[in-house]
Amino acid sequence: MASLRAIAQRGLGSPEFVGRPAYVSASVDPEVTGGVDLDTTAPPQVIDWARLAELGERPMLELQTTRGRILIRMAVGEAPLTIQTVSWLADAGLYDGVPFHRVVPNFVVQAGDFSERDGSGEPGFSTRVELTSLSFLRGVVGMANSGSRDSQGSQFMIAHSRHLELDGAFTAFGWVEEGLDILDRLELFDVIERARVIPEGGN
Repeated sequence: MASLRAIAQRGLGSPEFVGRPAYVSASVDPEVTGGVDLDTTAPPQVIDWARLAELGERPMLELQTTRGRILIRMAVGEAPLTIQTVSWLADAGLYDGVPFHRVVPNFVVQAGDFSERDGSGEPGFSTRVELTSLSFLRGVVGMANSGSRDSQGSQFMIAHSRHLELDGAFTAFGWVEEGLDILDRLELFDVIERARVIPEGGN
């Protein structure tokens, strides 16, 4: 019988639900971003510690959704490259208007596919998994990947409940500090109306 981890990895890595970035690009093609012309480079693959210092050790990712606001506390010390990437995507407006393309009660909700918006899209870059001390308990936020440790893209998931079988296979980088009730109300193809990063101590 397949292990829980194998089942979870198969589900989260399915092309029906998660993009499959296969390379690190030097730029973001407007065709990949659904017509958004960023005129900028892809998320940096080297950690910009000065930029992260501006955010502080515990910045927030605010998701304004069609169901209400979700505030995610991010742990920079645990996953600096992941948080740098997520912050870059949010600052670029790429999460705005993106649906939750996967909602599985008692497992996860998943979003972040800004190219196809159905979970099959590729963001045009990939980053590596960062192993952290955060376990996938209720409300913990992690990055989706296609099954290898260097295949994180733009998609992220929020755990509905405790799923320790995901530990070590996916980067856990934060937790829902406000809005667990909103998380529970999310339905398939509800939308992230706006995403923004709030530096620690900001509002």
